[in-house]
Amino acid sequence: MLWDLKKNNYADSTIKTVRKSLEKLALYCNLNKPDEIKTFLATFDRSNDYKRILANSYDHYVKFNGLQWKKPKYRQTSRIPKIPTETKIDSLIAFTSSKLATAISISKDTGIRPTEAMNLRLKDIDLEHKTIHPKTAKNGQTQEY
Repeated sequence: MLWDLKKNNYADSTIKTVRKSLEKLALYCNLNKPDEIKTFLATFDRSNDYKRILANSYDHYVKFNGLQWKKPKYRQTSRIPKIPTETKIDSLIAFTSSKLATAISISKDTGIRPTEAMNLRLKDIDLEHKTIHPKTAKNGQTQEY
Protein backbone atom coordinates (compact mmCIF):
# COMPACT_ATOMS: atom_id res chain seq x y z
CA MET A 1 0.00 0.00 0.00
CA LEU A 2 2.82 2.43 0.82
CA TRP A 3 4.41 1.65 -2.54
CA ASP A 4 1.09 2.58 -4.15
CA LEU A 5 1.25 5.98 -2.41
CA LYS A 6 4.80 6.41 -3.72
CA LYS A 7 3.68 5.52 -7.26
CA ASN A 8 0.92 8.12 -6.94
CA ASN A 9 3.53 10.76 -6.13
CA TYR A 10 2.77 11.26 -2.45
CA ALA A 11 5.57 13.00 -0.55
CA ASP A 12 7.96 10.80 1.40
CA SER A 13 6.94 12.63 4.59
CA THR A 14 3.28 11.74 3.93
CA ILE A 15 4.15 8.09 3.33
CA LYS A 16 6.16 8.01 6.56
CA THR A 17 3.23 9.52 8.49
CA VAL A 18 0.79 6.99 7.01
CA ARG A 19 3.13 4.10 7.88
CA LYS A 20 3.61 5.26 11.47
CA SER A 21 -0.12 5.91 11.90
CA LEU A 22 -1.08 2.48 10.62
CA GLU A 23 1.51 0.85 12.88
CA LYS A 24 -0.02 2.71 15.84
CA LEU A 25 -3.56 1.67 14.92
CA ALA A 26 -2.44 -1.95 14.39
CA LEU A 27 -1.21 -2.07 17.99
CA TYR A 28 -4.76 -1.58 19.25
CA CYS A 29 -7.07 -2.74 16.46
CA ASN A 30 -7.55 -5.09 13.56
CA LEU A 31 -6.96 -2.90 10.51
CA ASN A 32 -9.45 -4.94 8.50
CA LYS A 33 -12.31 -3.96 10.83
CA PRO A 34 -13.24 -0.31 10.18
CA ASP A 35 -15.84 -0.23 12.99
CA GLU A 36 -13.14 -1.28 15.44
CA ILE A 37 -10.95 1.58 14.21
CA LYS A 38 -13.80 4.10 14.57
CA THR A 39 -14.51 2.93 18.12
CA PHE A 40 -10.83 3.17 18.99
CA LEU A 41 -10.55 6.70 17.58
CA ALA A 42 -13.70 7.79 19.41
CA THR A 43 -12.31 6.62 22.76
CA PHE A 44 -8.60 7.37 22.19
CA ASP A 45 -7.43 9.99 24.66
CA ARG A 46 -5.51 12.20 22.23
CA SER A 47 -6.12 15.50 20.46
CA ASN A 48 -8.53 15.75 17.55
CA ASP A 49 -5.57 16.84 15.40
CA TYR A 50 -3.82 13.51 16.06
CA LYS A 51 -7.05 11.55 15.55
CA ARG A 52 -7.49 13.36 12.20
CA ILE A 53 -4.03 12.21 11.10
CA LEU A 54 -4.82 8.63 12.12
CA ALA A 55 -8.20 8.71 10.34
CA ASN A 56 -6.68 10.15 7.14
CA SER A 57 -3.94 7.52 7.17
CA TYR A 58 -6.44 4.74 7.73
CA ASP A 59 -8.53 6.12 4.87
CA HIS A 60 -5.63 5.33 2.52
CA TYR A 61 -5.59 1.77 3.88
CA VAL A 62 -9.36 1.39 3.42
CA LYS A 63 -9.28 2.58 -0.18
CA PHE A 64 -6.30 0.42 -1.10
CA ASN A 65 -7.83 -2.73 0.43
CA GLY A 66 -11.37 -2.16 -0.90
CA LEU A 67 -12.93 -1.83 2.55
CA GLN A 68 -15.93 0.34 3.36
CA TRP A 69 -16.10 2.99 6.07
CA LYS A 70 -17.30 6.50 6.68
CA LYS A 71 -14.31 8.51 7.83
CA PRO A 72 -15.02 10.42 11.05
CA LYS A 73 -14.58 14.19 10.93
CA TYR A 74 -11.94 15.68 13.16
CA ARG A 75 -11.47 19.38 12.63
CA GLN A 76 -8.00 20.85 12.89
CA THR A 77 -7.77 23.23 15.81
CA SER A 78 -6.26 26.58 15.06
CA ARG A 79 -3.60 27.80 17.41
CA ILE A 80 -1.72 31.02 17.71
CA PRO A 81 1.86 30.19 16.76
CA LYS A 82 4.60 30.73 19.31
CA ILE A 83 6.95 33.20 17.69
CA PRO A 84 10.35 33.45 19.34
CA THR A 85 11.85 36.87 19.95
CA GLU A 86 14.60 38.09 17.67
CA THR A 87 17.02 37.83 20.60
CA LYS A 88 16.21 34.12 21.04
CA ILE A 89 16.64 33.49 17.32
CA ASP A 90 19.99 35.29 17.35
CA SER A 91 21.09 33.18 20.35
CA LEU A 92 20.11 30.02 18.50
CA ILE A 93 22.07 31.14 15.44
CA ALA A 94 25.14 31.86 17.58
CA PHE A 95 25.24 28.37 19.11
CA THR A 96 24.54 26.12 16.10
CA SER A 97 26.68 24.74 13.29
CA SER A 98 27.47 27.09 10.43
CA LYS A 99 25.16 25.27 7.98
CA LEU A 100 22.21 25.37 10.37
CA ALA A 101 23.01 28.94 11.42
CA THR A 102 22.96 30.01 7.77
CA ALA A 103 19.62 28.28 7.16
CA ILE A 104 18.07 29.85 10.27
CA SER A 105 19.41 33.29 9.31
CA ILE A 106 17.95 33.00 5.81
CA SER A 107 14.64 31.82 7.25
CA LYS A 108 14.62 34.67 9.77
CA ASP A 109 15.40 37.30 7.12
CA THR A 110 13.10 36.02 4.38
CA GLY A 111 10.31 34.12 6.12
CA ILE A 112 10.84 30.92 4.14
CA ARG A 113 10.21 27.64 5.92
CA PRO A 114 13.19 25.88 7.50
CA THR A 115 12.83 22.93 5.12
CA GLU A 116 12.85 25.32 2.17
CA ALA A 117 16.02 26.95 3.51
CA MET A 118 17.72 23.58 4.05
CA ASN A 119 16.85 22.49 0.49
CA LEU A 120 18.22 25.62 -1.19
CA ARG A 121 20.70 25.01 -3.97
CA LEU A 122 23.22 27.42 -5.38
CA LYS A 123 21.13 27.91 -8.52
CA ASP A 124 18.19 29.09 -6.31
CA ILE A 125 20.19 32.13 -5.14
CA ASP A 126 20.53 35.16 -7.42
CA LEU A 127 23.31 37.35 -5.97
CA GLU A 128 23.01 39.89 -8.78
CA HIS A 129 19.37 40.69 -7.92
CA LYS A 130 19.74 39.72 -4.23
CA THR A 131 16.85 37.26 -4.40
CA ILE A 132 16.20 33.65 -3.41
CA HIS A 133 13.90 31.33 -5.36
CA PRO A 134 13.21 28.33 -3.08
CA LYS A 135 11.21 25.24 -3.96
CA THR A 136 8.08 25.41 -1.84
CA ALA A 137 7.69 22.85 0.92
CA LYS A 138 3.93 22.52 0.70
CA ASN A 139 3.24 22.66 -3.04
CA GLY A 140 2.33 26.33 -2.81
CA GLN A 141 3.02 29.19 -5.16
CA THR A 142 6.69 29.95 -5.61
CA GLN A 143 7.77 33.22 -4.07
CA GLU A 144 10.69 35.51 -4.61
CA TYR A 145 12.46 36.60 -1.43
